[in-house]
Amino acid sequence: MRVVRNKRLSHAAHVWTLPLLVHSPEARAHYDRRRARGDSYSAAARNLANRHLGMLYHCLQTGQPYDPAKAFPAQRDQDAATPRKPQAEHAHQEAEEPQPIPA
Repeated sequence: MRVVRNKRLSHAAHVWTLPLLVHSPEARAHYDRRRARGDSYSAAARNLANRHLGMLYHCLQTGQPYDPAKAFPAQRDQDAATPRKPQAEHAHQEAEEPQPIPA
C-alpha cells in the first residue's frame, strides 16, 4: 500500500486514465502491453497515468501541443514489449517458491 502520495493527484490521474483507455488507441496499446508483461490492472493503469502526467508536464513546460506520435514512438513500444519476470500479487508474498522448512 502506498502511504506517501498526493491523494488528490492520484485520484485525478486514475479518473483521467479511464477515458484514455477507451478513446486513445495509443494509450490502450500501452496499457495492454503492460498487462501482457505481467502488471496488474492497478499497476498498468498507474503506469499509464504517470506517463501521461509526464507528457502533460512536458507540454505545459515547452508550450508544445500533445502529439501521440511523439508520446508513443514505435521503437520505444517495441522495446517495452519484452517480457519480464512475473511479480507476486501481494507484497507479503514471495515471487519465487518458498523453501521447505527443515525438519
